[in-house]
Amino acid sequence: MHFVLSGAEHREAIARKESEKEKEKKKKLERKMERQENQRKKMERQEAAKRKREIARNAKMEREAEMKRKKQEKKDQALLKKLEREQQRKRKHSDSDVDDVKEREMEQAINEADEEELDEEEDVSNDKCKGCKEKGEAEL
Repeated sequence: MHFVLSGAEHREAIARKESEKEKEKKKKLERKMERQENQRKKMERQEAAKRKREIARNAKMEREAEMKRKKQEKKDQALLKKLEREQQRKRKHSDSDVDDVKEREMEQAINEADEEELDEEEDVSNDKCKGCKEKGEAEL
């Protein structure tokens, strides 16, 4: 024989099944939302780690570049000192360098004297007042 339910019992059974289905859907939706949230957090952590690695890599490259620059500066300074020492040795051995230095000093002295003469000529021309300059008249 079949188990026969009354109308009220039948409706209660249907309501219970629907309620259980709703609970299952709710749990499924919660699990899905939790997975999505966990996935979003994981991606954020990965992005943060990626940015951190990139910052560290850039800082390392900057430090290396600074070290190379300092090393090159030291090499350049050492080379410059070496060249200066060689030039000093050559100056000691050549008399023509002494003559060249004397010639440059004399040329510089002549140039300075010429500049002083030009300055004196400008001072003389500035002795007129503004009105007189325009008219071309007497000096002060």
